[in-house]
Amino acid sequence: MNNIKNKDEMPRERLIKFGPESLSLSELLCVLLQTGVKNNDVFKLANEVIYSIEDFTTITIEELCKFEGIGKSKAALILSALEFGKRVCRPKILDVKLDNFNNLTKYLHNKYSYLEQEHVYAIYLNIRGYIICEKLITIGDMSNANFDVREIIKWGIRNSAFAFVLLHNHPSGESNPSNADIKVTNQIDEITKMFDLKFLEHFIVGKNNCFAVKERKHYIYE
Repeated sequence: MNNIKNKDEMPRERLIKFGPESLSLSELLCVLLQTGVKNNDVFKLANEVIYSIEDFTTITIEELCKFEGIGKSKAALILSALEFGKRVCRPKILDVKLDNFNNLTKYLHNKYSYLEQEHVYAIYLNIRGYIICEKLITIGDMSNANFDVREIIKWGIRNSAFAFVLLHNHPSGESNPSNADIKVTNQIDEITKMFDLKFLEHFIVGKNNCFAVKERKHYIYE
């Protein structure tokens, strides 16, 4: 990387010393490019690429090779880095399969029945019934103004979920739904019908049992 007199100022060295968070986007690209070309050093080249490309998620080797100083080798390195980052940031499928409500309610009880404050969670599943991820939607009463169905849909779409289960715990230990619980459940059911995301159930987790609001049924923990 030319045009830097002090080696400690070079992006690669600063990354090693201070971590990748300390570098700008252009400097991160400099680390990948390593060198520039005559009359277009690595910093100018990196800035040119960063400010010329609007969407790196769809960039191709051919588009990268249009920049003077980037050949197929460097373009392949950039695309590899982009794809690596994309893959490691994807949600990992947890080794938990919830293919029936009995298994699901036992799982919910073990994980959420002991919370001392009311929490609302959405659990996202793939088409085979495995958990993709669990997201905390809000802390507090489901009728609270902070509750937002858009958050539920957003995380479902972002994680490419097939379906989701909504749950909240009752610190009192009782699992019977309030009028507000039923109302919110009905609202979510209507809204999610407009999206390619199945709303399987809304569970209220109590101390000794779990209530399925949509199904209107108690599940006893065994």
